[in-house]
Amino acid sequence: MAQYRAICDLYLPGGRYAEAGDTLSDVGIGVPVPVGWKPPLGVDPIDGDGLQQFFNAGPTAAMGSAEHGSLSIAFSGNRWSGKGVAPPNHYWRPIVMGGHRVWVINAAEALGWKDDI
Repeated sequence: MAQYRAICDLYLPGGRYAEAGDTLSDVGIGVPVPVGWKPPLGVDPIDGDGLQQFFNAGPTAAMGSAEHGSLSIAFSGNRWSGKGVAPPNHYWRPIVMGGHRVWVINAAEALGWKDDI
């Protein structure tokens, strides 16, 4: 029963479209997504299952790009739809651990870390 908030406009499975700020879920709240859907960087998990699914999906190679990277997602999520959308609480951010860069989810560091991509 995962729930997310879109932080940018998204095209979803089944031809669905979600605007920044919409709630997405696999439990019939807001815009539907399939159970087991792999959440992209452009969502902010809003419940425990959503947060676990976001962690399981991990960071992507887009994290280093100026267009889709962690800073863009954290600070510019509202620019796609032209309406104000608060930045996410949970997003991938890099840290250095044991001399190597790894990724953690902001405000959910207890979930662990993922190796650099």
